[in-house]
Amino acid sequence: PFPPVHCCDHDTTIRGYDIPKDTIIMTNLDSLMMGPHVGENPEDFRPDRFISEEGRLVQPKWFMPYAT
Repeated sequence: PFPPVHCCDHDTTIRGYDIPKDTIIMTNLDSLMMGPHVGENPEDFRPDRFISEEGRLVQPKWFMPYAT
């Protein structure tokens, strides 16, 4: 899934990559939501990934539903 594209409004560097002004930026949510940082079997529905040991709801930094 791809959220809306963005455009870089000035020259910048991100993690050592030079991004020129007016570059179109697209985020691949699959790489954010299905990578190894999610844990074992990221394709499996496991609500416990979002519940702390105390039973509270947590939202990991990698979790970006609808790219918000």
